[in-house]
Amino acid sequence: MLRHVKNYRLPLTLTMFSMLALVAIQLVAPWLVRSMIAAVTQPDAGPEVLPLITRLALLALAVYIIRAVMQFVRSYAAHVAGWHVVADVRNEVYRHLQRLSLRFYEDKQTGQLMSRTVNDSDLLEQLVAHAIPDVLVNVLMLIGVTAVLMSMSWRLALLSMLPIPLIILAMRGFAKYVRPAFRQRQVELGELNAALNDNLSGIREIQAFTREEEEADR
Repeated sequence: MLRHVKNYRLPLTLTMFSMLALVAIQLVAPWLVRSMIAAVTQPDAGPEVLPLITRLALLALAVYIIRAVMQFVRSYAAHVAGWHVVADVRNEVYRHLQRLSLRFYEDKQTGQLMSRTVNDSDLLEQLVAHAIPDVLVNVLMLIGVTAVLMSMSWRLALLSMLPIPLIILAMRGFAKYVRPAFRQRQVELGELNAALNDNLSGIREIQAFTREEEEADR
């Protein structure tokens, strides 16, 4: 898959740039809100703080607008790369199927092969457009938040990191049960496509011999 991903450096570069910008913005936005609250709640606050609050509010508005734009750029660029990777993989699988011998097709159902070519390859789009960007953003966000907390109070940073080992253990346990279930789902989806393809391709014979109920029970 990597050789297909390398063909789309521009959308992937835009995705990486927008992810870094999103992480930076998400770290700056709380600081702006904190500064506004501190300016309003200070004991000697008066009309003279209004210009400062106005500037901070406008800056916060600009930050949130930029965040929305970066979210759009990240989503659009990642999906463009993901869709192109899926198209390339499907073309490669299709060309490979054309070169296989007749012996390979003797015990294979058409629906199963269609499911492998279409449904399984579609998961690559979710990997490129969703899974990898989300993981990278969360990791960068964790590093950034940890650095900010360390600069404020190392004790607070350590306390906030205490649940991380428990989260990792929970994720490992979750993956242990989800991964086999996901594989079984893909197998069942292939069997469903195979049965549906056989049924629709032979619908004339099924109706001619009034086998509709038996086929529906499958």
